[in-house]
Amino acid sequence: MNKHKLRAFILMVGAIFMAFLLGNTTSHAARMDMVDVSNNNGYMSTAEYVSMRNEFGVKAVTVKISEGSTYKDPYAASNIANVQAAGMYINGYHLHTTPLKLKRLPKLTSPVKRLKWQGCQLARY
Repeated sequence: MNKHKLRAFILMVGAIFMAFLLGNTTSHAARMDMVDVSNNNGYMSTAEYVSMRNEFGVKAVTVKISEGSTYKDPYAASNIANVQAAGMYINGYHLHTTPLKLKRLPKLTSPVKRLKWQGCQLARY
């Protein structure tokens, strides 16, 4: 075998090997049981949540309700309603952005009031 034929043979074997490796792999999205949505995502319809549930296996959604001491997420109410309509579990959270001092702990009841304002049922443990 001369050099050119050997080189062509090696390239052909390499191409067949690469085609076998790439042809037998499948690409799947990462498993997602829960997603987090906020004003950064904008308005999300019930159909989008149903799609996440059916196509990606999402079971629960965590919705940002508020941030800092004054910001209320303008999409929280629609996100909550649309997640519930899609038949998924729902969680809510307040994003605390200032340094926590022990004197301020009583003010942390404000996010609970905001959750009730959004129509959330609060469980007691």
